[in-house]
Amino acid sequence: GCGGFESNQRRTMNEHRLMVFFRLAFWVSVFFIFSLALVPARSAIPSTGWDKLNHFLAFFLLAMLGGRAYPMRLGLVFGGLLA
Repeated sequence: GCGGFESNQRRTMNEHRLMVFFRLAFWVSVFFIFSLALVPARSAIPSTGWDKLNHFLAFFLLAMLGGRAYPMRLGLVFGGLLA
């Protein structure tokens, strides 16, 4: 009946909101991580103390957010991160 349609419509709206959230989180993270990459090493920036781990965490975060933000464009997201 009608309840199924409303439930599907509500689920679609929630999925859209979640997609918008992940896209916003992805682009804010891209901006933040890119900004950190441009800051001189002498500045006090968030760090694990190990450069390789810092890079892994940054790219892992971007890959996870990018995958959720753009699930139909995974190749483009991951290709962009590898470039």
